[in-house]
Amino acid sequence: MADLPPAGAGPLVPIGGVGDHSVAVALAGGIAAAIVVVLGLGVVLGGRGGGGDRGGGGGILEALAPKVTIAGQEVSTATEF
Repeated sequence: MADLPPAGAGPLVPIGGVGDHSVAVALAGGIAAAIVVVLGLGVVLGGRGGGGDRGGGGGILEALAPKVTIAGQEVSTATEF
């Protein structure tokens, strides 16, 4: 059986005030989410531009792109000709 406060004891308030912890957690979560988005965009778009050959690395765009078969050879649709 659960222990209940006596009748008329008033509302239960967590130590440290109301809402202080939730604001800090929300701020930290927002910062972490922004970092993840920036890093994700850097990984996806990082191989584009910059002049010269990409060296056949391909990266994540080629890995996630659909493949087609041309003349018996499987080619990624992300391949630039």
